[in-house]
Amino acid sequence: MFEIKQMMESLIDQRAAGVDPRSFSDLFERLTWLLADNGHGIRSVLTAWLDSDDLYRVQVVLGLEEAFLFDRRAMMAEAFNKISLRWPEVKSQCDEILEAWDKSVPSDTSEQ
Repeated sequence: MFEIKQMMESLIDQRAAGVDPRSFSDLFERLTWLLADNGHGIRSVLTAWLDSDDLYRVQVVLGLEEAFLFDRRAMMAEAFNKISLRWPEVKSQCDEILEAWDKSVPSDTSEQ
């Protein structure tokens, strides 16, 4: 996984000026389907980025559309609460992801 982390960090660090974070969100989602580990390494790095001091990396994570990084809504809500307190400008994006969870995951399992 170290090589995956190194690759992802390098791509973000070497990005061209003005590249939208969603471009990397899309790239990492696509790579997930191409790797033998089914993207486990990529998801691990992305999850760690939620605790990053780098807003851009957080925005890359929030731009994911194909899957949730968390197995439980409570864990996701806690992470998003911390992010929203630190960077209020991404609160609406966090709220949208939680709403998407609520629409796609049965309520009796969303808090487990």
